[in-house]
Amino acid sequence: MSALCRYDNMDIYPLASVAGLTEWVDYLPVKAQGAPNRLNSTDNAGALNSATVLASTVGKVAWVDYIPVFVVARSTPWYVGPDGYIPYDAVA
Repeated sequence: MSALCRYDNMDIYPLASVAGLTEWVDYLPVKAQGAPNRLNSTDNAGALNSATVLASTVGKVAWVDYIPVFVVARSTPWYVGPDGYIPYDAVA
């Protein structure tokens, strides 16, 4: 089982800015995976399933109640590197 599976079906919050934050530490770079073939799968056709895209984080704690994410335009899914991202089924 992938370590990322613990984040499957967890709420996500798209950050408007990542100034002063560290990628892969303070937030995950993500990209919407249009109609993924396999949810909760880390193969290249798979994507994690976000339960809800939050509009606000008031009263919530990052990494406990939701995953902070930043939407990117990259090409390599499941790659932890400068061109990598985590595919989700839906990201606002």
